[in-house]
Amino acid sequence: MSRSQDHITYDIVLEKIKTYIDDPSDLELIDKAYNLAREKHEGQYRKTGEAYIIHPLNVASILTEIYADAETISAGLLHDVLEDCECSVEEMSSIVGDNVTRVVQGVTKLSKIHFSTENEYLIDYYKKIIVGMSEDVRVIIVKLADRLHNMRTLWVMPKEKQKIKAKEALEILAPIGDHLGIHKIKAELEDLSLRYLKPDVYYDIAEHLNKTKLEREQTLIEMQEEVANLLTEHHIAYEMKGRAKSIYSIYNKLSNGKTFNNIYDFLGLRILVNTEQECYLALGIIHSKFRPMPHRFKDYIAMPKPNMYQSLHTTVFGKDGYLFEIQIRTYEMDEVAENGIASHWSYKENRGSNKKSTIHSNTEEKLQFFKSIIDLSHENLSKDNDIVKINTNKSATPSREWLKICKSTQTKSKIRAYFTKNDRELYIDKGKYLLEKALRKRKIQISEFYSDKNIKLVTKEFKDVKGVEDIYLYIGNDKLNANSIINVVHKEEPKKKLEKTVIKDNMKNADIIVNGIDKVKVNLAHCCYPVYGDDIIGYITRGSGISVHRINCHNLDNIEDRIVDVKWNSNVNKKYLSYLVVYSNTSDNKMLDLLKDLSYISISVEEVKILSKEADLVYEISIYVNDIDQLNKIITTLNNKKYIDNVERTFK
Repeated sequence: MSRSQDHITYDIVLEKIKTYIDDPSDLELIDKAYNLAREKHEGQYRKTGEAYIIHPLNVASILTEIYADAETISAGLLHDVLEDCECSVEEMSSIVGDNVTRVVQGVTKLSKIHFSTENEYLIDYYKKIIVGMSEDVRVIIVKLADRLHNMRTLWVMPKEKQKIKAKEALEILAPIGDHLGIHKIKAELEDLSLRYLKPDVYYDIAEHLNKTKLEREQTLIEMQEEVANLLTEHHIAYEMKGRAKSIYSIYNKLSNGKTFNNIYDFLGLRILVNTEQECYLALGIIHSKFRPMPHRFKDYIAMPKPNMYQSLHTTVFGKDGYLFEIQIRTYEMDEVAENGIASHWSYKENRGSNKKSTIHSNTEEKLQFFKSIIDLSHENLSKDNDIVKINTNKSATPSREWLKICKSTQTKSKIRAYFTKNDRELYIDKGKYLLEKALRKRKIQISEFYSDKNIKLVTKEFKDVKGVEDIYLYIGNDKLNANSIINVVHKEEPKKKLEKTVIKDNMKNADIIVNGIDKVKVNLAHCCYPVYGDDIIGYITRGSGISVHRINCHNLDNIEDRIVDVKWNSNVNKKYLSYLVVYSNTSDNKMLDLLKDLSYISISVEEVKILSKEADLVYEISIYVNDIDQLNKIITTLNNKKYIDNVERTFK
């Protein structure tokens, strides 16, 4: 790979452009763009020591290799002008028009993003940011060409910077190139990235390929001759190429446990024919002489990839027993496979000549198509083009397992609604049983407790409780304890008090003041994590002092003795650890959004972790709060977020 492109000139780039663009108005637009770029970059130099104009010329040259249209090439020539030169949007628009200027503005916005590749979520997040910020898909195409040339000259950067840029290119930009189907750019970005990220591995593979190059080339020539004779004998017009496997794709196979000896497609042929029918005919002819390897045939013509890639793939035992991967496709399929959506949208082959004619298609439609490709790449769909029969039954009910496989948000909501209703009934039955069990245990008449006066007292104490059914529901789903409900009406005297003396408040630094005791070891329980303002009760442990629990802690349900009155010390100002469970309504990882939303309200976060990856993600967050009021505000704030279904304070 050359370290310099000093010899590139506008005349050289223009000759490449004229091989497929001959419209005078298009060529005039490109001329205007080049002259403006040359004028604005005058006197600027890159870190390589080259005149700066060499960079946009190389970007334009890369764009010609994927048959980009005149506006895209013009934007490639001007992509750094708004950011690095004294040129206004109005001035540029007056010279090259609004369309080109908008693409340049889009590239300028993307250049201001500071990417992060710290984890998979952030990588996925920045891919979506790039797509979301691009009003025209050509913005992304120019950005890819810009980064490719920068990667070709990455040697000039410090080593640490080389690795950062290489990781960005490999994990964010190359996959986007793959979604667009731009194989040329994607493959070179991957190889260059590997060269800087793992130079030892890169050069080991390159050396191995060089050692076997002569042997492979001779075998490839002999195989080409035999296949050519077969196709000619059956009167199929064709073009044939030897296909080189990229260093990065070999590295990927080696990383997955393969050795050089069982990588099957070092040797490859690509056969181009005129029609789809000839693709299948050529495949049959080749299989009639060369035995195909089982399970290595793929038909991407009948079932194209989401990025419109079409080809037949087969691996055969060829000359001297070597394995050959053979790709068979039409010329049009090959153009899309190599040059991607940019070529497919912008140009159509003119069969009467080697020129291409421009197809003017809606920019927004292009972007929406690309966005659909990005979305599809995140869906692990396994039923494409399958035909299914659906049997219905009026008595059938949904299964929770369906949430793991269904993709529609509306469908998930309906399944959840069914179980919410079903679970509600179960919680109500459970709550009624627990409340009446507690009433019997405390020898309180059930009919007496359910008086209108008592129910009003409970609903006044607990704001979310609206009536008897809600009392049952909140007890059944563990949000309230049966005894805490009863205590609103019947204040229970502690079964055992250590002393009848008044509370001594001389423990100025203690969180908790214990009734009648000066000095005692007091711990906040790690099962219910009380915070300042919670209703609390003390439990005398054996040898570890007093454990302070929330009054509705399930661990105190069956404890009748060794209970002591405790209260919060109002003189202490500190933060308390609390745990929340957050139920999201999406399978997308929203951890970054969760942290961002908590940071906006200045909450100190101890830890965030994913509890469940089935269907919609569930998170557990541990946070530090001042008191129960602040904790309730946090719960309310998070419950108002679109990606969150529910937030609950948890017991351990």
